[in-house]
Amino acid sequence: MKNAILLLLAFNCYVTADDFLATIQLPGNECFSAAAVLRSGDIMASGVDFTLNDVLLFKLSDSGNIERAQRISASGSDEAQAIVATSDGGAVVVGNTNSFGVGNLDGFILKVRESGSVVWKRTFGTSGNEHFVRIVQTRDRGFIVLGDADHDPNLNDVVIVKFNAGGNPVWRKVLSAAGFDHASDLAFTSDNGAIVAIASDFADGIRSVVVKLRSNGSVEWSRMYGSAGNHVGLSVFQAPGGGYYFSEAFAASGSRSDLVLSKLDSTGAPVWSRLYRSPGASLLASITAVGDDLTLSGNITAPSGANSRGVVFKVDGNGNILWRKKVKPDARPVFLGKPVVLTPDDSILVAGCSGDRNANNMDSIVLKINSNGQIQGGCSKLTNFGLSNSEFSLTSSPIVLDDIPVPFFTTTAGFQTTSFSASQSFVCSGD
Repeated sequence: MKNAILLLLAFNCYVTADDFLATIQLPGNECFSAAAVLRSGDIMASGVDFTLNDVLLFKLSDSGNIERAQRISASGSDEAQAIVATSDGGAVVVGNTNSFGVGNLDGFILKVRESGSVVWKRTFGTSGNEHFVRIVQTRDRGFIVLGDADHDPNLNDVVIVKFNAGGNPVWRKVLSAAGFDHASDLAFTSDNGAIVAIASDFADGIRSVVVKLRSNGSVEWSRMYGSAGNHVGLSVFQAPGGGYYFSEAFAASGSRSDLVLSKLDSTGAPVWSRLYRSPGASLLASITAVGDDLTLSGNITAPSGANSRGVVFKVDGNGNILWRKKVKPDARPVFLGKPVVLTPDDSILVAGCSGDRNANNMDSIVLKINSNGQIQGGCSKLTNFGLSNSEFSLTSSPIVLDDIPVPFFTTTAGFQTTSFSASQSFVCSGD
């Protein structure tokens, strides 16, 4: 087991407000991949320590104070990619590991109580490589997990697995649309099924694919989007009033890419589409509902990626911009993940990191802002940025997905959990 790490603190600050921007500093490189709000109202964030190749699991109060810091480790490389709060008050974390399993990399799924103790831990994979990237909980307290499956040196497919409440597989699907298919996003649907966003490499360019699954894992419908340039599916979820919202990165040519947000009907056909352009060379974002509006969080980058800036913006149900904020806690690059809506106040929680991995100065960050895009009392690290939108023509066509029979194996993972002392420096917070 790796030794516990002593935290390097910039300073401590007592916070009484609910909104904050906090940086958690460890000696090496670490980044939060996602965060979830527990039934208690506390926050649980998961990520990876790239220096020691361990999973990080932090519990914070709703005002951002760290209550517990844990390291989940084994002999190899272990990375957490997503986390979901569970109805019993705990959480489930998914990612990939080469410490256990039957392949070079296997997906893992791990259930923890609110106290941080592990309930069960499983790996899932083949002799190839599997990566779990998204997870949702179902009404029967099971889970649907999305990931990538590399079963051939020249191919990459999408794997979707339903687990029961005890972490055992119920059904599994491997979907293949083209030569290289990348899993992007997953959302639960009101009919106990799921909606999945995929990026697929076709002969004439990269295309976005959205797949609607029934509760038994069978494909209800699938559509491919885009007829020119490259379209990379980013995020998808069911709209409160019916249909779906879907985001993708669109690159007509060259290195620049813009964000496209579309409303889809119940069969996946586009209702409307908007293209968002920022002053940077690339704008990528995922979407989450906030009442009748939508919040998008992601990153603006130059071609080199060196000046990446985290962004959060809000649009109404028709895609009109309501507000937009750039997140810049310091001079380092910033990377933000998918937002989470906090109840009952509809605050927005985003996890990510600030820093440069090559410079060995990457630190995790946690941002909680209110529904108006503000930290109570003001915060100079949240500033407006230029953003324009316009109507965009998005076309779709049905696509046939192959359900590939692949023998998967489930094994028990021997992860070790270690708690260590940790705190954070608040870049800014409310009054």
